Amino acid sequence: MKRSQNIFALSAIIAFSLLAAFQLLAVADTAAPPPAISVDESAIEVRLDDRGVRVAIPIEWREKMLEWARIETNIVDLKGAILTGKSARVFGFRKRQTYRTLLPPVDGLDNLSLYCVEYKLTLADGAMLEGRRSLAESVGALETRLIGSSDFLAGSRPTLRLVTLNHATGKPVPGATVSFAITDGEDKLVLFNGRTDGRGTVDAAFTIPRDLSGARTLVVNVHSSLGDDVIEKPVTIRRAHRILLTTDKPLYQPGQTIHIRSLSLALPSLRPAGADDVVIEVQDAKGNKVFKRATKTDSFGITAADFVLADEVNAGLYKVR
Repeated sequence: MKRSQNIFALSAIIAFSLLAAFQLLAVADTAAPPPAISVDESAIEVRLDDRGVRVAIPIEWREKMLEWARIETNIVDLKGAILTGKSARVFGFRKRQTYRTLLPPVDGLDNLSLYCVEYKLTLADGAMLEGRRSLAESVGALETRLIGSSDFLAGSRPTLRLVTLNHATGKPVPGATVSFAITDGEDKLVLFNGRTDGRGTVDAAFTIPRDLSGARTLVVNVHSSLGDDVIEKPVTIRRAHRILLTTDKPLYQPGQTIHIRSLSLALPSLRPAGADDVVIEVQDAKGNKVFKRATKTDSFGITAADFVLADEVNAGLYKVR
């Protein structure tokens, strides 16, 4: 009798377990399936131009679905009033795709934080997905960063790096048109033209003309899909030389001639500084300037001068400059 009771209890436990498992499977089967379509709102992008409002909405289907969905895109204010909009159909032929549309232009969108871009997706089965994103975050703003020195040598070839970013997202802005120029307030000399790469950067290498010197302004113009920007940076251009100054001997007597010779090399290339102005001076032992001549270097960077000592001179250490 006791064995029969145990068998009955074991059968009841097994039946209860099977019933619970069945209920669990039933709950799992009736759980709502994941949505067939989703939108990455943080990646919605908006561009404003003369033609209208360009909107790009990234859409991801749960799988490749041969199904149409209707999408309505609007620009609305904070109260939900529609300023401009358009509806169209999208087809799920790819798992990930970007829906792009051009909305009619809107006047008065000065403060972008007061407006939103709104989307509504309606599937064939009636399911709906909708959302909003701030227009200020969607449009973003062009942020440019200029990296490099502000002190240049005439005749040198410096390299400056320009980085273009979307200020709202921090993402690079590729394909931006960039130009570098130097101006003194009147004349403007374009040094470099190029485009940013996939990382939003461009390394601008250009040559500073040898005849430039003094204070100038470096002007960088940037034109991109996020708008335009201008950077003005004060720079200094210096002309630097390395000079070898020699005389024909170290010791002279009154009445003799001092033969002076100099070799000038332009930095940083160390090439001969041809056709440059040179002033040669001689100072006697008491600090009196006894000789001065202005001349120019030849094509080899060389210039020379002769100074004849008087029969009666101040003895001591003379300086040639």
